[in-house]
Amino acid sequence: LSSVSAAEGKYLVLSDTQALPIDLEFSELELNDQYWMDAELPFHWRNQFSDTRAVWYRLRLSREELESLEGTDTELNQQLYGIYIWRLNQTADVWFNGTKIGSGGSTEEPMARHWNSPLYFTIPARLLADENEILIKHFAQHSWGSMEAIIVGTESTLMPIYEGRYFIQHDVALGLFVFVLITGLFSFGIWFYRRQEKQYFWFAIASAGLSFFCLNQFIRYLPVDADLWRWLSNMTTDLWAASLLIFLLRSLNLEKKLAEKLVLFYLISGVPVYFYASYFQVFDLNIFYHIGALLIAVYAFSICITQYINTRDSLPAFYCCILILVFTAGVHDTVMQAIVNNGWFSNSDPGFQNHFNFVHFAAPLIFLLIGASLVKRFIDSMNEADSLNSELEQRVTEPRDELTENYRAIEEVLVRQSASEERERIYRDLHDDVGSKLLSLYYRLDNTSDSTLAKSALEDLR
Repeated sequence: LSSVSAAEGKYLVLSDTQALPIDLEFSELELNDQYWMDAELPFHWRNQFSDTRAVWYRLRLSREELESLEGTDTELNQQLYGIYIWRLNQTADVWFNGTKIGSGGSTEEPMARHWNSPLYFTIPARLLADENEILIKHFAQHSWGSMEAIIVGTESTLMPIYEGRYFIQHDVALGLFVFVLITGLFSFGIWFYRRQEKQYFWFAIASAGLSFFCLNQFIRYLPVDADLWRWLSNMTTDLWAASLLIFLLRSLNLEKKLAEKLVLFYLISGVPVYFYASYFQVFDLNIFYHIGALLIAVYAFSICITQYINTRDSLPAFYCCILILVFTAGVHDTVMQAIVNNGWFSNSDPGFQNHFNFVHFAAPLIFLLIGASLVKRFIDSMNEADSLNSELEQRVTEPRDELTENYRAIEEVLVRQSASEERERIYRDLHDDVGSKLLSLYYRLDNTSDSTLAKSALEDLR
């Protein structure tokens, strides 16, 4: 994590310098030679100058110092060396022995931004002399410049260090920006098709805030005014914290209306605060107000740990672990911002001079938040579905048994009814058959007694 990780003796750290706080062209320096003043890097303008957009630095470097470096295997006039500026705010142009060897980009608006990425310039071997002079014109907005110590060494030593730090600070931030943006769109899509799942809406808002924070880490040229951008970047940092808290509460099914209102009030109150800090250059105010975001993280942790103690559920415990990491990164970045960019405690060297921002590395952890939430909801949904299936099966079984019994009863009634109808039909057939035969017998008998008997039987049948 340090600015230079090579072994001692492979590079030179140039701290003693002279400073000229006047925005001059290179050709005008000789006319203002009497205004140079001694200074020491790291150097923060706000502690010295308040009315300039550029400061010149002049450093001396001898041939003997370069030859003393380890890894110098060729002749000095063939060896490639480099100048490594591992942290500055905001950009710089570099001259070596009167020749411009590199530029950090545009020095006019929109000004190139290297506040979170290093610069490296190769020293052409033909420019090396017994006594060498390095001139750096350092540009920054609102006299808010800061320059760390200059590193000089062989290109084989410094180039891998520069590329590694550039990859972490720029390329990784770019990748995380895309990652968080896609995650936010995914969460927004869930909410869009399931409006009742409002926690995913708040997660999408939190992802938007974090993606803006990641964008601020690597964007080189701003699409809007620098003050407006600074205002937006500070607000979105708090937006991320506030939205994430509401997401945690909703995902844990906790009703904390007062807490949500207070968080939203803090968020809205930050709009004029950050506006004043950005447009009137009271940048220290940003740091103090961002402490509120850290307090939101502390409150979120207390809620999650309480929920875990009460329920022994794994989801709030998982949230607690992530909040600890995010809170630690947030404290680190806040303190580092105060020391490195704002120049607090400039006479001390607590170690933050060699670090970079950590909060945006929490992006994968934030993705795990929604992943854990979705998995938990999926498991709960499966368990609920199993419970509902069991209940439904039980509720269906009872009417089914009742219907079966009713069917059997109806079937018995139908059988009895069919038997009765069949008997009636047989009775009718027998009645008609016997009646016709008795009638025929009555008319055929000549004997009076037999005829009377047949008539009597026919009347009884009727």
